[in-house]
Amino acid sequence: MNSIGFKSISMFLIIPLFISCSKKEPLMESAELDNAMVLYEAEFTSAKHPTTGTATIQMDENKTILSFTDFKTDNGPKLLVYLSDDKNDSKFIDLGELKSTEGSFYYEVDPSIDFSEYDNVLIWCKSFSVLFGSAELVALEINCKSVNRVINLSKKFLGYKA
Repeated sequence: MNSIGFKSISMFLIIPLFISCSKKEPLMESAELDNAMVLYEAEFTSAKHPTTGTATIQMDENKTILSFTDFKTDNGPKLLVYLSDDKNDSKFIDLGELKSTEGSFYYEVDPSIDFSEYDNVLIWCKSFSVLFGSAELVALEINCKSVNRVINLSKKFLGYKA
């Protein structure tokens, strides 16, 4: 192996030892949470790296949120968050870089996303095409009042006029 390749690999292995990527931010302001509904939830499971925590999809009149709670995974280069239809990166929605390898944080997502299709949250290492961990979203049971509220929220997001 040439010296450039050895230096690159050495830096990849050493740099994560000195980086702390912990972050805790409010899931949503308490006033915003009053009207928010949790529609989907899942526990993260490990793939190639230990990954734990909870993913939830919350919706209110103004936004749709993917929240990470008590999340933890290993450091890695170019870790991205995908909503995917499976555990691969073949059909996905890119939510951007992972905000933190540890803590609680959230992503605002497009309210028109069909979470029954894009039902996997992936932590994907783009540099090495490796799945660190994933959470398979499960719809929570909701009553008729909640169903009507979701329909009304969806209509509002889509600009439906009665």
